[in-house]
This record gives sequence, structure tokens and C-alpha cells, in this order.
Amino acid sequence: MYKHLKGSLQEAIQYHKGSKNLKTRELVIPDPPGRVTPEDIVKLRTTLRVSQSTFSEILNVSVKTVQAWEAGRRQPAQAALRLLEIIKNHPEYLFRKSA
Repeated sequence: MYKHLKGSLQEAIQYHKGSKNLKTRELVIPDPPGRVTPEDIVKLRTTLRVSQSTFSEILNVSVKTVQAWEAGRRQPAQAALRLLEIIKNHPEYLFRKSA
């Protein structure tokens, strides 16, 4: 760890002196995910053609949590909302391509 920190500090000093250019990249942070309705969750799950049990495994939550979302008793937390958004927009991430 010390070697890594020392190397990083040396690079920072070289950059400050103008003798080193650093690589940069732009990161776009998406807007917070919007709320979803129970119907949205059911539609996503059924579009994927998975059971509540399988859906809960995909999201790493309990089956009771999925049931509560679908019944409108609970709303997914922000991290779960982001994951639901990703799955909705890119369902192919869940499936392996056949050889």
C-alpha cells in the first residue's frame, strides 16, 4: 500500500510541476431512479418470464420483499430501484448467449 501511495504522490507532484500529463475520463452520473409502481415490478418480472422466487434471487432480496413490492406494501430502496432500472433497460445482461 505504501508503494502505491508513494507512486501516486510522485505522479501528483510531476503533474503539478507540468512534467506529467494525467489520463482523464468523463463520468456521467445518471439522475436518481424514479419510483416504480407495483404494476411496473410485476410487468418487468413477467416480461423476463421469471417467478417471484427467481426474481428475488436476481435482485438478491427475499421473496417476501418482491411480494411486498408487487402488493404495494413496500417501495424498493434506491439501490434496488437502480438495479430494476438497469434490468428494465438492459435485460440482456441477465442472459448468457448460447454457444
